[in-house]
Amino acid sequence: MLLFFGTRSTELDTRIIRKNFSCPYCNTENSYRVTTYGTYLHVLFIPIITLGKKYIIECEHCKKTYHKNELPDSLDIAIKNSYERIPPKKGLWQSFGCLSIVSLFLFSFLLSLFIWIFAVVADFFNSDSSNNNESVKKDEITTVVNLSKPKPTWNDKLKEKMYVADFFPDIEKDPIAYGIYNCLESHLSHSEKGDISYKTTVNDNKILILVGPLNMKKLNERQKDSLYSKIDRCIDNILKFKSYERYIGVFKGSTLFMQKTPKGIVKDSTAYKSELLKAFFVSNTPD
Repeated sequence: MLLFFGTRSTELDTRIIRKNFSCPYCNTENSYRVTTYGTYLHVLFIPIITLGKKYIIECEHCKKTYHKNELPDSLDIAIKNSYERIPPKKGLWQSFGCLSIVSLFLFSFLLSLFIWIFAVVADFFNSDSSNNNESVKKDEITTVVNLSKPKPTWNDKLKEKMYVADFFPDIEKDPIAYGIYNCLESHLSHSEKGDISYKTTVNDNKILILVGPLNMKKLNERQKDSLYSKIDRCIDNILKFKSYERYIGVFKGSTLFMQKTPKGIVKDSTAYKSELLKAFFVSNTPD
C-alpha cells in the first residue's frame, strides 16, 4: 500500500570521539563513532518539517551500537564537548516543504505589494519619468556602496583564531601549542583538568598564545590564578630560547578571562572588555 505521508531519518553528521572508554559489550577501551540522524515528517516523500535529532554511538572495535543513555556519563560529556566546539549540521532541508509554503506566501504578498506601489509611483511620476529613472540609478549605486563588506577588526581576527583552537595540537602544524599542551597536561590538578584548546600565531617578533579551558567558569579565583601561573611556566619552558613579545589570552567560547602582554595583565571582568591583545594585530597577521 502506498503511504502518502510518514516520518523518515537521514544522517546529518558523523564524528569520532578519540578518547578511550570501555565498551560494555567487548570490554575494550577504544574510540567511538557518533552519528547524528535528523527525523522529519514527509508527504509524498517531500520533507515538510523537522521533528528533532537522535544519536547512535558505535564502538570502533566491535561495532556494537548504543543510544546515549546506555553509556557512561563521561562519554556523554565528551560528546557534548565535541558538539559545543563543532556543532552538527542543522538539516534545514528537512523543513523544505514548510519553508516553501512560507516562502510562496511571502513572495505572493511582496509581489502584490510591489505591484501596488509601482502603480502608485508610476502614476504620480508619469510626467517626469526620465528624472525618476536617474534618481533610481543613484539610489542603487548608494545601496551597493553601503552594503560593501567592512574590513574585519582586530577583535574579529582574534575570535577567528579562538574558534580554530585545537584540543589536540599537531606537532607539525603548531609545534609551540603542542609543547604547551604536553606541559600543561602533566602539571594540572584534578579540578583544573578538562578539555583545553590551544592556538599560537607568530607575527614577526610577536607571538599570540591562546589557551581555552572548557571548565573555566567552574574555577574559583585561587584555581584560576593557579592555572594562569602554570600556563606561564609552561610558556617560559617552551619559549626559553625565543625572544618573542608574548601576547597571552585565556578564554572560553568568545570570552577572554585573562589577557597578558608586555604592557601588563588583566583578569576576569576587566579582561572581558580590555584591548591589550589589540597590539598583536597592529600589522597584518598571517592566516
